[in-house]
Amino acid sequence: MPKQFRWPNTDEHCAILGCTGSGKTTLASYVLSEAPFHVMPYVCVDMKGDELLGSINHLREIGLHESIPTQPGLYVVRPLPSDVDGIENWLYRLWKQEYTGLYVDEAYLLPDKVWVRNILAQGRSKRIPSIFASQRPVDIPRSIFT
Repeated sequence: MPKQFRWPNTDEHCAILGCTGSGKTTLASYVLSEAPFHVMPYVCVDMKGDELLGSINHLREIGLHESIPTQPGLYVVRPLPSDVDGIENWLYRLWKQEYTGLYVDEAYLLPDKVWVRNILAQGRSKRIPSIFASQRPVDIPRSIFT
């Protein structure tokens, strides 16, 4: 008997892969729309300045060097992909804070260092549900798929 399709639970991490123009950001935005951001903060990491993400009502912009939000809501941070140390430090602070949802558009642009892997490995116990969208699965940590 074939398995039935199941949407990810809001406490799991989710990988969305596809080529350019295949609807990754649209699907990820739908998955994000089901997230409980009325209960906990969710932060979108948008390194490409996506038009769809920019059109979301009540999206609050935060800086890479600001505190990780603690209040429920939907936030966006727009780091430069070249700011590897800044992104890595931000991910460490998010991991340390816990209880914060994470959506990363174009996940292949994340630095392949320790904190992405730690969030993926410990995200469930630290209550960091994550959505990762990428067109280059070869450039993202393998643990996204576990």
